Amino acid sequence: MVIFRPTIKPQEVFAVVGLVQYLPEYSEPETGLFVWSYTVRFANFGDQPIQLLGQKWLLRDEGGNVRKVMIASVGGLQPTLQPGDTYAYESGVPLPTPRGDMTGAFGFCTANDAPSIIETRHFELQAPEAISARIKQPHLSLDNTQDVSAFASHLTQYKNDVYQNRDTELRISNLKNISLAGRHRIIRYLLHIFHFNQNKKTVVAFRKLARGLPSIAACEIFITNAPRSHKLDIVIKWWRHREDIDFLRTYDIGNNTSAEPNLTQIRLLAAYEALQKIDLSDPTLTNSDRLRLASRLVGTYQRLQKQNLQGVEIGSTPQLRLAHRILKANQRLKRPDKNP
Repeated sequence: MVIFRPTIKPQEVFAVVGLVQYLPEYSEPETGLFVWSYTVRFANFGDQPIQLLGQKWLLRDEGGNVRKVMIASVGGLQPTLQPGDTYAYESGVPLPTPRGDMTGAFGFCTANDAPSIIETRHFELQAPEAISARIKQPHLSLDNTQDVSAFASHLTQYKNDVYQNRDTELRISNLKNISLAGRHRIIRYLLHIFHFNQNKKTVVAFRKLARGLPSIAACEIFITNAPRSHKLDIVIKWWRHREDIDFLRTYDIGNNTSAEPNLTQIRLLAAYEALQKIDLSDPTLTNSDRLRLASRLVGTYQRLQKQNLQGVEIGSTPQLRLAHRILKANQRLKRPDKNP
């Protein structure tokens, strides 16, 4: 098993978490519901394709209670990243306290079906200010009879698809003939009862939301977030054939409290490492190509110095010294002769 642990040093695969944002429009502090959105961006700097299979999160609230999330997809998909590709998805997380933290791991396989794991760094979840309101039991119900009837028909269709062994899903924001307030109420209900400990089959008890609503089975429940509208959505999914990610189920996520790596730093380091491998003294290079590569190497080195990276050796090398000499020689050639 290959483990790609969070680092800012060049490596083949990265998972970077960013844009963590508290969502007051979905949070209900008085009922113990605090919601954040976040973005995960992946980068494949290796030389072979990888397929992302699933994810595992370790969530900890302010009281120290730990929950685990296990999902056999990444944003509902299992995308393949070719060498040089990046991929990002938006998601969200609910907690019962105004503060907490998350640490994640993503399982993927290479072209030869070898399973591997990418770890993310630990990152904080924090509401804008401490809220000490007394927590009361939420009043969650779907009281509009038209919404109840329409939602019941959607749930029935979903159950029929499951019985017929089809891949199917419910995206709450896409449900038709349900009012905006009704869809929002369903999302809030799911955020309150979100199933963190998911097995191969989870039962979602919609009957508690309104009379006449059936309970349904789900292989996974996950939160998505639209980057432009910043609207949360919850997807309930049934997989007919689910990828085997038991290696993630048994994997123990480390508690790394270091700062999250920056994808710009990662790309700079990868570019610097690639430029170091080019032989600037190669006689087959044209003068313009040699000058261009030398300029890129020196420029990348200077940008990395400004980043002030910890634990990364970017000191002077023979290749870098040669690049400096090439640039200085070019500057001398461009200088006007002072003694004509």
